Amino acid sequence: MIFTEKPKEIRVMFTPFRDGLQSSFGGKVRLADILPAMEFAAKEAGIRHFEFGGGARYQAPFFYVGEDPFVCMDKMREAVGPDVDLQILTRSVSGVTLTTQRLDALDLQAKLMAKHGTTWDRNFDFMNDVDNLVKTGQPIVDAGMHHQVCVSMMGLPFADENVQNELKLTKEQRQTVVELIENLPDAYGERYRGSGEGYKQCVQLLDNRQIATFKSKLGKLSERKTGLLPTKK
Repeated sequence: MIFTEKPKEIRVMFTPFRDGLQSSFGGKVRLADILPAMEFAAKEAGIRHFEFGGGARYQAPFFYVGEDPFVCMDKMREAVGPDVDLQILTRSVSGVTLTTQRLDALDLQAKLMAKHGTTWDRNFDFMNDVDNLVKTGQPIVDAGMHHQVCVSMMGLPFADENVQNELKLTKEQRQTVVELIENLPDAYGERYRGSGEGYKQCVQLLDNRQIATFKSKLGKLSERKTGLLPTKK
């Protein structure tokens, strides 16, 4: 038991209606099946902060159950009332989409999310790129939402020798990948070049089987324009 000298308020954010649905069902759930539980949680259980959108709950309603996520968000807001905080999850430069977006698209996204009942935006960058979080957080704040920054901590849920063994890539192969990264176009390459030893450590996790695939992907990236936000000079 931990005691404090003065009473402290602990803020709880209830995640079953976004993260829970995504983890258990990939977000492929009809609104009518969850809305009664959400309304009960707000009005009977007294929960005042829900995660209700973003992540897979943006594309899954479109792809799998034929529902508009913005309509779902509106109905959730109506069910819980005007005073409850409703939160989404966004992925830094990708927002709620599955690919990189430009700032004007993220600005439109923030305005739409605020319009459809969002008060908090939990935003993460998979590389913990602080510059990206600042740039993608500004439209969130400008739209009147609270910007909650997350630190990404990732790990495999199973043992994999290819990841755990750093010796499968020769020194020459690792140097090849480093050179590929160094020669990427500015909009993409600065993201990696600016990370110092970080990308070199990632390179050490590659094995012989992955090197050809990695080179191919980097080659394709260098041939097309990307919308990735350049690193601050």
